[in-house]
Amino acid sequence: MRSFFLKLFKWAIILAFLAGAVYGGRQFYRNRQMLLAYLGGPVPSSSEKPNEQEITVGICDRPASLAVYAAVSKRDASSNSQWLKAKRFGSYEELWEALELGTIDYAYVSLDQLARQAFITSPCVIFPYAQSTGSDGIVCSSAWDSPTPGHPRHIACVTGSTGEYIARLVCDKYMDSSTPVELAGAASAAEAQELLSSGQAEALAVCQPLLGELISKGYKLLTNEGIPIITEVCVAKNHSLDSNSKKYALRLFLTATSFRFSENLIQRPGPMYSLIAKISGLKRDEVRATMQSGLSFITQDEAVSMLK
Repeated sequence: MRSFFLKLFKWAIILAFLAGAVYGGRQFYRNRQMLLAYLGGPVPSSSEKPNEQEITVGICDRPASLAVYAAVSKRDASSNSQWLKAKRFGSYEELWEALELGTIDYAYVSLDQLARQAFITSPCVIFPYAQSTGSDGIVCSSAWDSPTPGHPRHIACVTGSTGEYIARLVCDKYMDSSTPVELAGAASAAEAQELLSSGQAEALAVCQPLLGELISKGYKLLTNEGIPIITEVCVAKNHSLDSNSKKYALRLFLTATSFRFSENLIQRPGPMYSLIAKISGLKRDEVRATMQSGLSFITQDEAVSMLK
């Protein structure tokens, strides 16, 4: 009988030890998750997302957002983080409509595009993620330098794009001159380019990589028009936000950009250029030229500081 109780006591100790080990392991995992969330670090591989709902980010073909699209697409294809998706739109009108209808949760746009849209749907800035000091510009034909007095020149641009914003700044600059400048709006980049090549417009406001391609074809870059720094931001609908979702959105950015995407571009530019080219459908040389044209990604600390 005594032997029986000794064995029972031994097994009770073993089971208690195993239960404690399991409990300790679970607590360690939970604390690690909380610490990573607090520090804004990478989320461990998991098939589940923190709020059990798929997150979709929408982008158009801005140079900075294409890089984000490549990073998100890579994670979606090569990891268990399938709750994070990226959707590419052919126009900003479609992008804004998707955000308004809730088809996407976040949109990556430039700050000037947000300013125009704010009068319609009032989206909210979640965080800035990139700045450009050269990825956007205006190219012109030889007709730009020989205007006819009293007759306006025209800058072609895609309606609703950052190019339209830049073109309007130039129009304002020449408002009172003898050769004013007017906008020639287009529905797509191909249509805007056709306005330039056909002579219906003397200049074209565009971003990389098309900007570099047109310069290589002999078009001149207007460098004296004072093109401002373009800030890229992540936005969401105002009424869908609270303090927790804002914190999560900042984590989303860090996750979506493959955990410090900007640092990877600096430290390992070659592989990152290849990744962006492969997923975005661009040539690697175009990607390299775009990323070296004055486009820089904002770090977590910089994003928090700018939000404050």
